[in-house]
Amino acid sequence: MLVAIEAGIITPTTKSRLLELKAERANIDKKIARELIADSTLDRDQIVFFLERFRKGDPDDETYRIMLVDTFLILYNDDKMVLVLNYSSEQS
Repeated sequence: MLVAIEAGIITPTTKSRLLELKAERANIDKKIARELIADSTLDRDQIVFFLERFRKGDPDDETYRIMLVDTFLILYNDDKMVLVLNYSSEQS
């Protein structure tokens, strides 16, 4: 199929199959992301270390407030609250 596309042979069948493969790849990528999230666990010390960054922040500082919003995203859905953390091992 790749050879046909490279040769410029695009038919409804090849286009349909390409779209199917793209959808399949997206599903696989989602499954991988879910597994990585489910497999990641942090111990107490790691969580405390991460949260310590916010202790000395100035609420009047716009940069600090933006960092908080970028770090903590709270989603509400069906009376449930999900806290999403943008975490990186890099220190800012």
